[in-house]
Amino acid sequence: QQRQQPQQHPQRQEHQQRQKHQHQQQRQEHQQQQLQRRQRQHQQHQ
Repeated sequence: QQRQQPQQHPQRQEHQQRQKHQHQQQRQEHQQQQLQRRQRQHQQHQ
């Protein structure tokens, strides 16, 4: 088990980084959607 641990550790870090990156992308998409909604509402109001 001690031998396997060092090999697993770098993969773990990569996985965490990937999750962070995906989370950021989702956040940006969400912000863009909100902006589009605001613009649509604004156009309808005029």
